[in-house]
Amino acid sequence: MASQWTTLSVDGQNMWAYMSLPDGPGPHPGVIVIPGGRGLGNFTPDFARRLAAAGYAAIAPNMYHRDDPTVQDESPFAKIGRLRDDTVIKDVNTSIRHLSTLPMVRGNRIGIVGFCMGGRVAYLMATVNPVIKAAGLFYPWHIMEPWGEGPSPWDRTPSLNCPVAGFFGEDDQLSTVEEAKKIDAELTRQGKFHEFHYYPGAPHTFMDNTSPQSYRPGASRDSWEKLLDWFQKYLRD
Repeated sequence: MASQWTTLSVDGQNMWAYMSLPDGPGPHPGVIVIPGGRGLGNFTPDFARRLAAAGYAAIAPNMYHRDDPTVQDESPFAKIGRLRDDTVIKDVNTSIRHLSTLPMVRGNRIGIVGFCMGGRVAYLMATVNPVIKAAGLFYPWHIMEPWGEGPSPWDRTPSLNCPVAGFFGEDDQLSTVEEAKKIDAELTRQGKFHEFHYYPGAPHTFMDNTSPQSYRPGASRDSWEKLLDWFQKYLRD
């Protein structure tokens, strides 16, 4: 397994991304990993490596690359507040194109997974890029609100292109069960294939093993296995 930081170009600017590739020539399915509000800390690169160990070429873009690098100690909410859907789409599409051009990657078998605000981005991208064949959403936040001008991810639901798996903590105060069930019901009403999973006693960021207060090993293990099953079904089989 080979892992490295790489630089992509978006609108003439550099965007850091972390990439982890499986052993062997492939071709392997690819997965875009969208980080949560804290950005590319330890959890997201580790998750990319876990995907690579499972046989998926993974790339995680830095969604905050447009920020002033001299600004320190800002809250994640301040950083998220500057994101806009039009530039987010450019960033993720650039990551998809980069991954798809690698000889070891199956360019017609690309998935996406995201956490917190990254889950929102994964939902958004599943509505705008038909290259994406499967999506995994971990406690997605702000799906029903637009970032900047244009429709929200929620408003784009009729254009959802792929099966979606969602993972939610029943004790989550940001991505609540009530909102998750509203999304669940609307996807059912519109005939969008999906599976949502709910974990008792799990708060927001229950998947993040670098956050001792919120990490829930049982929910983390189960959701990881279900995500791999989802990607196996739609990116391999």
